[in-house]
Amino acid sequence: MSRSLFLVIGLVLALGATGAAAGSILDAAAPGVPAQVVDFTPDEIREEAYATTTFTADGPVDGTSPWRVVHGTGNAAELWLHATPDGRIYDFGGRYLNYSDDDGVTWQSVRPLEPLVNGEGSVVMAPNGDIVGVTWDPYAGDRILTFKYTAATETWEYAADPFHTPFWDRPGIDVIPGDFTSPTGEKVSYITLIKGFPHELWHYSYDGLHYPFTSSRAVDQRTTTSISSWLDVAPDPSLDWIQPLPVLGGMVTPLGGGLGLGGSMMFDGADMRWHPFSLPEGPALGGITQTDSLGRLHNVVRSGNDAVYRISTDGGRTWSAELVLPGIRPGDMKANAAVGVAAVSGVEGTQDVLYKLDISSDTPRIVQRFEIGLGDDCRCSGIGFYGVQGGHRFDFHTVVILPDGRLAVSFMDSTTITDFPTLGLPVVAPALAVELATD
Repeated sequence: MSRSLFLVIGLVLALGATGAAAGSILDAAAPGVPAQVVDFTPDEIREEAYATTTFTADGPVDGTSPWRVVHGTGNAAELWLHATPDGRIYDFGGRYLNYSDDDGVTWQSVRPLEPLVNGEGSVVMAPNGDIVGVTWDPYAGDRILTFKYTAATETWEYAADPFHTPFWDRPGIDVIPGDFTSPTGEKVSYITLIKGFPHELWHYSYDGLHYPFTSSRAVDQRTTTSISSWLDVAPDPSLDWIQPLPVLGGMVTPLGGGLGLGGSMMFDGADMRWHPFSLPEGPALGGITQTDSLGRLHNVVRSGNDAVYRISTDGGRTWSAELVLPGIRPGDMKANAAVGVAAVSGVEGTQDVLYKLDISSDTPRIVQRFEIGLGDDCRCSGIGFYGVQGGHRFDFHTVVILPDGRLAVSFMDSTTITDFPTLGLPVVAPALAVELATD
């Protein structure tokens, strides 16, 4: 397909979806459907001790640390974790949004009134204490459902999204805080964006539930002016908790003020479009970038067989010395300034590895290195009929920081067995590990 034809198609899709939505969905002010919250029992809950190295003033000390392992909150390929300031742990890796208020001992599940067959979703916290999520169920007619918890009313709602393109694999969700005005004139404090793989189009919402507006990075890259600036971020307590998951090219780092950083593109709430982006003294940041409540930037990138971590207090003008995290290919990173902890998860060969960092100052240091699980799964990336391949597929890591500094992370080894929903057969699949002790 030629570049010009691709551009025309993208413009038609983007402008057509936006125009149709403004004249119908928003004028109707369609409410969400009340979701049901039911008790949920995972496949297995147990406690394990995993190898831990603690870095003290006198040198590293090897030992073990206790973890609660929970099987079956996600699907056969991944979990999608999130945590809130009150210690609630969410997972939307599978068809339903599951959460625990007691470190994984008991669970509830947020579900639509109609059952789903087998899906995969994503969840993130939004400003004001809201929670937003989205799931795709390819087995029940290629359906997309969006979910929202409104903290002000303590209510869960969901809605069907009719605007997605076919086969919307593993949809991601991101939040951009700022002062936005919807087409109906309503003032809102954030927007949400969702995107399904491998499609290029993004959909965004002013209410966190309905997504009738469409944005195309490919179109905007050719039709908007470039932005070259430092990443100055105003301090905001919510930035410790609304951090996205870096998966499938869908990560948008919230910067506040209506801005969201998506790799080499910047979403600008002033015109609701993407703009080519670079720093004044070089290209956009690589690796994973998060912001925290102090307005600092946290960045981790792969470097050979290791990872390097750094902090900037001035929008990227200067950085702390690079902190080497030995023997890890980073998969996820979170940073919480209020807690004083950052976490980087990843893999070394077939061993799931997790680093806990002290970020109470502007110079990060390693506190602990955990080896989560037995590290004995083949990581075969099995795709297709799980009954034949037995699972072994782990698409991405996800880690969260709890308000007391403990961590929760996804991992996989030969013991993490769960039932594949559409087959009823046991498969090797990722599980959740919750740290049970911390210093």
